[in-house]
Amino acid sequence: MDKRTILVFGAHPDDVEIGMGGTIRRLAVTHNTVISCVASVPNQIVIRKRESREAAKILTVKKTIFLDIPVNALGFNRKTIGAIDSVINVCKPASVFTHWIGDSHQDHVNLTHSVLAAARHNHFNVFMYEQTVPGGITHASFRPQLFIDISTEIEEKMKSINAHQSQ
Repeated sequence: MDKRTILVFGAHPDDVEIGMGGTIRRLAVTHNTVISCVASVPNQIVIRKRESREAAKILTVKKTIFLDIPVNALGFNRKTIGAIDSVINVCKPASVFTHWIGDSHQDHVNLTHSVLAAARHNHFNVFMYEQTVPGGITHASFRPQLFIDISTEIEEKMKSINAHQSQ
């Protein structure tokens, strides 16, 4: 990947750290500008936003954007797509990361469908990540096509996950 702006979407605080925290750190320390976007904070909003910002600092993320979509309202709909579209228009990313479309969590799937819909008129790469924690039964297996060595970033990934103490 060229050194550019990378936009990473997560449905909830801690999703991006669990799913791709090491990759985020690797991209950030190789002079890319990484921006994270959290769609919905389901509970303990003030605490979880603070934890997200702390995790972002550990991973060298430049900015964290919160869409503040209410709990149980993160749907594949015009409102969500519009919010994501606005973020994309402001950030002008070269690449976007979002949850795997086959994820078992409905919020993750709705966010990914919304990201893909918002991306339809843009020219950037879209990558999907899967959390490696058991999360339920899915209809298909995640088959990664891009592997990034994060052996030098694993410590920061774990610290960023641990920043989410409320979880």
